[in-house]
Amino acid sequence: MQNTGNTLDVGIQGPGFFRVKVLSTLGDGTAYTRNGQFFVNNQNQLVVGMGDGYELDPPLTIPTGVTNIQISQDGIITGTKPGTTTPSQLGQFKLTQFVNPQGLQLLGGNLYQETEASGPAIDSTPGDQGSGTLLQSYLEASNVDPVNELVTLIQTQRAFELNSQTIQTANQALQTITNLGRQ
Repeated sequence: MQNTGNTLDVGIQGPGFFRVKVLSTLGDGTAYTRNGQFFVNNQNQLVVGMGDGYELDPPLTIPTGVTNIQISQDGIITGTKPGTTTPSQLGQFKLTQFVNPQGLQLLGGNLYQETEASGPAIDSTPGDQGSGTLLQSYLEASNVDPVNELVTLIQTQRAFELNSQTIQTANQALQTITNLGRQ
């Protein structure tokens, strides 16, 4: 998890996905993502910050002028509405889990779709039924270490070059033997 300092960034610590609405031409119009980079659109709805924004399902609305937005580990969103001094509950995030998340179909843009291999969607609140908890102002970082991957790439490239040279040498030796047999 990487701290972003952005109030509306929400990282999922553990299993689970956010359910979002996508075009009806993509399966049943529902997709799943672990991207928790949210922003408020012009209808005051929380949307995932990719493309034009994908609305959460079920939708969450942040009223205009709300300050001091807090998101708890169990997904409860609170904030101070204009004209008040005490925070009030604005909504709650829901998470979706799958028996086999590796069976989800990648749609692109960090969006996944349910398949027979993934099993049916299991909806819950964060922290319940084995689902992950939420961390406000954090986003899930890549699990790839660029330095290690670069070193592995160089090693693989060198091994390929060595194998290629070995094959070329063996090929030249066979050609020489073939030419000796013809003479």
